[in-house]
Amino acid sequence: MGILSVFLKNKKDGYQKTQKLVNLFTPYFSNNVNPKLNDTFMACINTHAKHISKIKPKVFLNDVPTKNYLTKILCVSPNPIMEGGSFWEKAANNYYLENNVFIYIDWNIKNPNEPVKSLWIIDPVSTEVRADGEDIYLKFQLNGETITTHIKNVIHISRNVDTSGIFGTSSPAIDKVLKVINTNYEGIEQAIKTSAFLRFVLTHNGPLKEPDRKQKAEDFAKTYLAKDGTGIAYLDASTTLTQVNSEAKYANADEMKVFEEKILRYHNISEAILKGDFTEVQWQSYYETNIETFTNKLVNELMIKLLYTSDIAKGEKIIVQSNSLEVASTQTKINLVQNTKELGIFSANEYRALFGYLPIEGGDKRVMSLNFIDSDKASEYQLSKNKNVKEKSNET
Repeated sequence: MGILSVFLKNKKDGYQKTQKLVNLFTPYFSNNVNPKLNDTFMACINTHAKHISKIKPKVFLNDVPTKNYLTKILCVSPNPIMEGGSFWEKAANNYYLENNVFIYIDWNIKNPNEPVKSLWIIDPVSTEVRADGEDIYLKFQLNGETITTHIKNVIHISRNVDTSGIFGTSSPAIDKVLKVINTNYEGIEQAIKTSAFLRFVLTHNGPLKEPDRKQKAEDFAKTYLAKDGTGIAYLDASTTLTQVNSEAKYANADEMKVFEEKILRYHNISEAILKGDFTEVQWQSYYETNIETFTNKLVNELMIKLLYTSDIAKGEKIIVQSNSLEVASTQTKINLVQNTKELGIFSANEYRALFGYLPIEGGDKRVMSLNFIDSDKASEYQLSKNKNVKEKSNET
């Protein structure tokens, strides 16, 4: 049964059954810790999102491009208000910050040849998850409208999957790290604020009424602590002045570096990647542990939710193209061309794209050297060659 039939069944059944609210989402913020306020954490997420924004999901049938309308939606214009790069960047932000990506599929049931109308990213924080037996429904706001739909109509990617085996959750370990860092920053902020003031205690030998105590404190502050004060205080024998010093306690630079490194490890990212000053080896490691992990999950969901089972059986698939060679050095690209030019692996236009050149007419054809033949025919070819040589020798 294709995805359209599932969709139509859901539309017919609607949302009439009594359903149980499932609390599958736990707030990411623990003890007032907001990861959005941590610069290292957000720098990691922004770096992930920046690179993932370059992906190009395309539809192929036996390695030949097909369903151009769907490829256009996935690469160029997922919906009327977003272009492809911004769309996947936002999806990556939700994936690494909220541990869940929800992409609503807006079906066009009147056009079975092009059933996907558009794709919309749903806010995972405000989405309600409900279960009805083995069925899961999502309730969310989209363009001012409240929508409740079966999860089969939503592309879902998660990380740090909880015991439900479906939805991603925050990590208690990284929450604790963020809390320590946040507490330290608050301590520094408070220390800076208190350091701008001199705090004193005025003690009088005899008892004073409350108004008199306040008046003496105000007079002392205006006379000696104001910006135009002399800095010299005169007090009679009936008054004693005591300065109160409070020292803020917070982590030192080395301790803070340990916590920052924990965040980098959590995101599987190095400082070189964050700074954009990385080697090809560092990029390859980052690509395999982060970008490739995300795209593999995405491919599976796109194929399950957007393609018919019968089409998949015929060889139709979605491939997420992300040019990992775009960060390679010029010499590496030259070596690639030299080592593959006779194998017929790439076309002239693909080689040109490596160096940032525009395609040329007729450049999409792949060519290869005639020096390579099928290994099974090598003996036959050699015997034929020897026979021709012998015949020519006899003629002379």
